[in-house]
Amino acid sequence: MVNQIATATVVSTKWDGSFHRSTIGVELGTDHHGTWLWIPPGTAVSYQGGMFEASPCLRLLKPGVPWSAYFVPADPR
Repeated sequence: MVNQIATATVVSTKWDGSFHRSTIGVELGTDHHGTWLWIPPGTAVSYQGGMFEASPCLRLLKPGVPWSAYFVPADPR
């Protein structure tokens, strides 16, 4: 048996609608808050002018709002 892992491409825009960043997250599920995505450490994040590796984070996408919540681990220092 092969388990399917659902992914989603997240494209962020600036307030004027222009491109800001994009990355791929693993869909964890949806509840009354919205859709939860896990962005594993090292995931590629594209932006105008380049690319970088993401820190691990949990992201909440809520339908109908112009924002998303972004949770990152505390700095271990």
